Amino acid sequence: MFRRWLVVGVFGSLIGTAALAAPEIHPCDRDTGNTATLAASARETVIPDEAAITLSASEHAAHGKDVAAATRRVSRTVKAAIALAAATPGIVAETTGFQTIRDYRFVSGAQVPDGWWVRDEIVLTSRHLNELGDLTGRLSTTLHVEATSTRISSRLRERVERSLTKKAIASFRAKAAGVARDFGLHRFGLCTIDVGGLEGDRAIPRPVNPMLAAATLAPGSPLPIAPGQATLSVTVSGSIRMH
Repeated sequence: MFRRWLVVGVFGSLIGTAALAAPEIHPCDRDTGNTATLAASARETVIPDEAAITLSASEHAAHGKDVAAATRRVSRTVKAAIALAAATPGIVAETTGFQTIRDYRFVSGAQVPDGWWVRDEIVLTSRHLNELGDLTGRLSTTLHVEATSTRISSRLRERVERSLTKKAIASFRAKAAGVARDFGLHRFGLCTIDVGGLEGDRAIPRPVNPMLAAATLAPGSPLPIAPGQATLSVTVSGSIRMH
């Protein structure tokens, strides 16, 4: 048989007859009892299911050369890459920065203008890692591979967060009951509670060493993508008053 109480704005159920040895959860009585502050975490190791590849096209327009022509050539290269990505199911292409940068050289110890650098950048994102690696290899004949990163998709992140939140709450309740029991007390109330968000899910870009890439990735060959592992966690903290 269960009796329900309102605890910190949330209805909590009393522990059933099968767990009579554990302290009961009651509303927090802030005027009596002893307070303890606790925290409990739940962790899970997952394999990132999404990857992002950053590629760029650039051309140097030396002093006296046509910057507009260099811009057109860089734009054509990037547009062709976007079209190829759009024709590959499951891959999303995003342009992230077109730049025209003044270039300089030293003459007699002084900097003098020496043309322009025209550069554009795209990021390819996909949950299909093999297809993304294949496409990156094809594009490497005209684009530079700047960086790679693996990350956890929003769908996987939400599923893991729900699971870890439930486990962390259960762990907090068990820890609170154990602390009260160890003090020889029979019940406790939840006075404050804080359910944290998912931690450890941020992607870390890995720049590609140009010399290493040139030695290991022949133009047109697939780029190997190894997602590795990531440890995610959710922490529940709060205070209880024991009686």
